[in-house]
Amino acid sequence: MRILYVINSVEGGGAALPVPAIVEVLRRAGAEVALRALTRRDGRAMAAMAAIDLDVHVRPGGEKDHFAALRWLDREAARWRPTHIWTSLSRATLLGQIVGQWRRVPVVSWQHAAFLKPANLRLLRLLRHERVTTIFEPVDAPDAMSADRPTAEGRPTIVSAGRLVAQKNMALALDAFARFPDRSARLIVAGDGPQRGALEEQAARLGIAERVTFTGHVPGIAPLLEHAHLFLATSVYEGYPAVLIEAIAAGVPIVTTGSSPAIAEILAHPSFGIQAEADPPALADAMRHVLDGGKPDADARAAFLARHDPDRAALAWLAVLDDAVRRRFNATHRAAR
Repeated sequence: MRILYVINSVEGGGAALPVPAIVEVLRRAGAEVALRALTRRDGRAMAAMAAIDLDVHVRPGGEKDHFAALRWLDREAARWRPTHIWTSLSRATLLGQIVGQWRRVPVVSWQHAAFLKPANLRLLRLLRHERVTTIFEPVDAPDAMSADRPTAEGRPTIVSAGRLVAQKNMALALDAFARFPDRSARLIVAGDGPQRGALEEQAARLGIAERVTFTGHVPGIAPLLEHAHLFLATSVYEGYPAVLIEAIAAGVPIVTTGSSPAIAEILAHPSFGIQAEADPPALADAMRHVLDGGKPDADARAAFLARHDPDRAALAWLAVLDDAVRRRFNATHRAAR
């Protein structure tokens, strides 16, 4: 298999974040993978992709020039000659589906429950001739549930991570933390973005600046989770957030205000955490409740992470890729008749 993996950008987050792990799984299944990004943004995902020697081409265009992006992607597909196209998120999926139809290449579009604008959803339903599926992200999860994991007694550490943009709604996290009753607690905000200055000013106004650490961009949050007691996620909307899977892998309970079906699925076991109202006092109460509840249940965690085992993911993805080929062959055969 030659898989052309199409994503929106190589920004340090979002769909680009799990790319190296996904590519490694596909490679273990015998596939050759190349990645094409429709625009650059901050480019922070490039280092992780270079580390696995991934063939990456980034289009030197913007986010709104869709026809130019479509022509570029079609040229790349013609040049690289994939047997499959694999896409993620709405722009890459819409353009990838079109190119797949033009080139008669089966397309697997991984929407992973991501938020779609109504117009994009209508276009996707109109264009979709291949499978759009939810695919679990692979997580290598060593046993992090050891007896020496810190407890919330003393000084609780709360971690929140994401790009500092409106979607992530970090202002809500700061408001809730300011109302958290334990004044010894600290909040670590991992990530960077255009709202960082405003968020730092907000922390100062709320009188919590000394207890809040803004780390800036980090290549991964695993080191932060090693010492965390709680992971806080306050996004306005999310898809299938890998960071929540990482938190469960590290044995860290979660409080989130997200309401997507994927988040409900991730928090299926009550010991993993709760979905709270997007209201600062209610969110602060939820944080206290989860911290009092202790670690995620070990058996439930093991069962959940088994679904994200890289080998199991490879088998599931191969089945989807084979199905896409069969669907394309059947459609071609019917048209020929």
